[in-house]
Order: sequence, then C-alpha cells, then structure tokens
Amino acid sequence: MLLTLLLTSTGLAGGPAIEAAPSAEPAGPATTAAALPPRLTCRGTEPFWSITLSGGKASAASPDRPSAPDVSYSTTATTHGDAFLVSPKGKGPGFRWLTIAAGACSDGMSEQAYTYRALALTSEQGFVSGCCAVPD
Repeated sequence: MLLTLLLTSTGLAGGPAIEAAPSAEPAGPATTAAALPPRLTCRGTEPFWSITLSGGKASAASPDRPSAPDVSYSTTATTHGDAFLVSPKGKGPGFRWLTIAAGACSDGMSEQAYTYRALALTSEQGFVSGCCAVPD
C-alpha cells in the first residue's frame, strides 16, 4: 500500500503525479477582527436580564435585582478575534462571565436589530442568552 502510494505520488506508477501540499509553517499571531465597542448593552428575554459595559465598568440587572454594583472587568478575545469573553474582576452580584460574538441577533420580542450575540452566566438566573447593541 505504501509503495503504491509512493509510486502514484511520484508519477512512477503510470498515472499523473500528485502535487505535494506546501509545508505548513507555524501560524503567526492571530489578527483581531475588531475590538469590542467601549459601550455595549447586552440583554435577553424570558428570563429578562441585562449587562451594560461602559467606561471599563460592567453593571448587571434583572427583575429580581434592578441593578448590581458596577464592577471592573477584563476582556479576552478568541484566537481569531471573532468572540470575546468578559469576566468581572472580583466577586459580587450580577454575572460570572459574558461571551459576545459579532453576528445578527433577535431578542424574539421586538423588531430591534442587534449586531452581537451574547451568552452569560448570571448570579440570579443562571445560563442565559441574548443580544447586544451599542447604545444610542
């Protein structure tokens, strides 16, 4: 089998030679498609929740907790820059993490067009999904 493959790939078996694929070079650093906007509001329905990012601070809200204290957060981009992980610094009420990815999104209740999709782990409601947009 190996001999047949070698002969075929070199053209010695009477068939056309198979071009070798170029060797894969180690990939350089990934390029980031875009950074998150400095202000972003993410929200979801059923259950209702929201997380607002603004000025390096994040605030979370739900019907059970209309507002939680603002917390600083860190943002990490995926290797391809197509999604972001937002992690609050320290512990407190609100959310444990939030992921944001560019892409059309609908909240299922309004006609508003959102430009980002979101998944979050909230303190009150657990794992939730929703949409994000740059506030007016």
